[in-house]
Amino acid sequence: MSSGTDTAVDVTIRTSFEVHSIDPVALDDVVLGRALSDRWPTMTWTTQSQDEGRFVSVTAEGSRALPPDELLIGIQAELETPVRVVSDGR
Repeated sequence: MSSGTDTAVDVTIRTSFEVHSIDPVALDDVVLGRALSDRWPTMTWTTQSQDEGRFVSVTAEGSRALPPDELLIGIQAELETPVRVVSDGR
C-alpha cells in the first residue's frame, strides 16, 4: 500500500506591462531592471526602452502575478520618480 504523495508543480506566471515616466525624464531600462530585481528578487525581469526612453516595456516571470498597485508603489519607491504602470495595452 502506498501513501499519497503531493507532487509540486512549478507554475510560471508571465505578466507584461509598460512603465511610463510622468515627468519629462527618460527612463533607463537597465536602471529599472535593476530596481525591479532588487525589489522582487524571486522574479525574472526583462526590460526594454521604447520611444527614446519615454517608456519601458517590461515582462515579469515568477510564481505569482504582481497587482498593478503593488507594482506602481514598488517602482516609484525604487526609482524615486513618478511613473504610471500600463498593463495589457491599456
